[in-house]
Amino acid sequence: MLYLILKFLKNMFKNLFSKSNNESTNSSVEKIAKEKFNYYNYITEEMKSPDYVFDAEEVLEGLDEDEIDGWHGVEIERVAYQLMTQYAKEGVNIEDNYWNIKTEAENQVNPVFQQFKIAHSLELNGYVASGFAQEDSNNPFLAPIHGVGLKKYTAINLKIIAGVPEETVLKAVNIDPVIWAEINEKWMQRMTEDTTYTVTSLYGQYFAEKPKLPELEHLQAEVKTLFTVNYWSFNKMIKRIYSDLNKA
Repeated sequence: MLYLILKFLKNMFKNLFSKSNNESTNSSVEKIAKEKFNYYNYITEEMKSPDYVFDAEEVLEGLDEDEIDGWHGVEIERVAYQLMTQYAKEGVNIEDNYWNIKTEAENQVNPVFQQFKIAHSLELNGYVASGFAQEDSNNPFLAPIHGVGLKKYTAINLKIIAGVPEETVLKAVNIDPVIWAEINEKWMQRMTEDTTYTVTSLYGQYFAEKPKLPELEHLQAEVKTLFTVNYWSFNKMIKRIYSDLNKA
C-alpha cells in the first residue's frame, strides 16, 4: 500500500514539474518571439503547432510577388518559433542562440519559396524559367508548323546536328526540303518573338531529353559525336535568338 502511495506522489510531482517546465518554455519562446519577430501577429496558434505543415501551392497560389515575400517572412519566423520551442525543451539557451536558430529556419524555408517562384515565374514575371516550360495546346507559339510540333522539330534537328545528312533525315520523315526550310525559319522566328521564352525554354528541355522518332532510329551519325555537336549548335542558336532580341 505504501508503495502505491509513493508511486502516486512521484507521478503527481513529475507531472506538475513537467507542466511547469512546459509553461516556462512556452513563456520564454513567446517573450523572444514578441521582441524579435516582425510577423509575430500573423503566426496563429495552429501555425505554432509542431504538426502544422506549410503547403506553398495552397497558401501562395494567386498571390503577387510582394504578398509571397510577406509570407516568406512569416514562414521563416514560424519555423524559428517551432525550433526555439524544440531547443528550449532540450535545455538550449534560445536567447543566446536566436540568430543561429533564425538562420536554420531560413535554410529550411528559402528553398521552398525559391522553387515556388521559379515554377510560377510566368505568372509572376511574365516569362518561363528554364526547365519549367510546359506544352500548352492553347499557346499559339506552340502550334505545329506544317504538322511539325516543337518536340518533333527538336528530334529532327538532333539527327541533323548529330551528322546525319539533312536530305536523309527529311526523306525519312517525308518532309520536302522547301517545307522544312519554312518550318525551321518559323520556329526560329517564334523563339525570338515569344517574350515569355516558353518556346526557347521548352526547346532547350526537349534538347536535353533527346526525343526520338521511330522513323529516324535507324539513321546513324556520320560526323562528330552527338554531345560535341549538340552543345555547339544549341549554344549558337541561343546566342542568335538573344542577339535578335537585343536588336528588337
